[in-house]
Amino acid sequence: MRKLVVQCIGTAILSLPFLAVAQEQGPSSPDVASAQVQPASAPLTKAEARAKSRAERKEAARQRRQLKNAELKKLQDNGYGPQANPEQYPENLTNAERKTAPQSRPAAPAPASGQ
Repeated sequence: MRKLVVQCIGTAILSLPFLAVAQEQGPSSPDVASAQVQPASAPLTKAEARAKSRAERKEAARQRRQLKNAELKKLQDNGYGPQANPEQYPENLTNAERKTAPQSRPAAPAPASGQ
């Protein structure tokens, strides 16, 4: 019985510092409340930064793919098709590129002077 009382007293003495710390950091403590709510200007965590970087890369890849597909579609609409005749591939490609290139308008003639 005496041994049990000594163990209880020893446990109580050893746990006092932990109880005091727990009371200081209770739910009404401003440190705990501010740690739970991060301001908008707080730096991103490593995982958040990685996710943001990955999303940016995926968006850039999506835009590049759309641009490439649009260009290929224009070329195909203007006669490009490597499967049609492989021997004429370079000629077909250059002809299609020439057709899709923006047409340069001829310069308007300069107004005639009264001389």
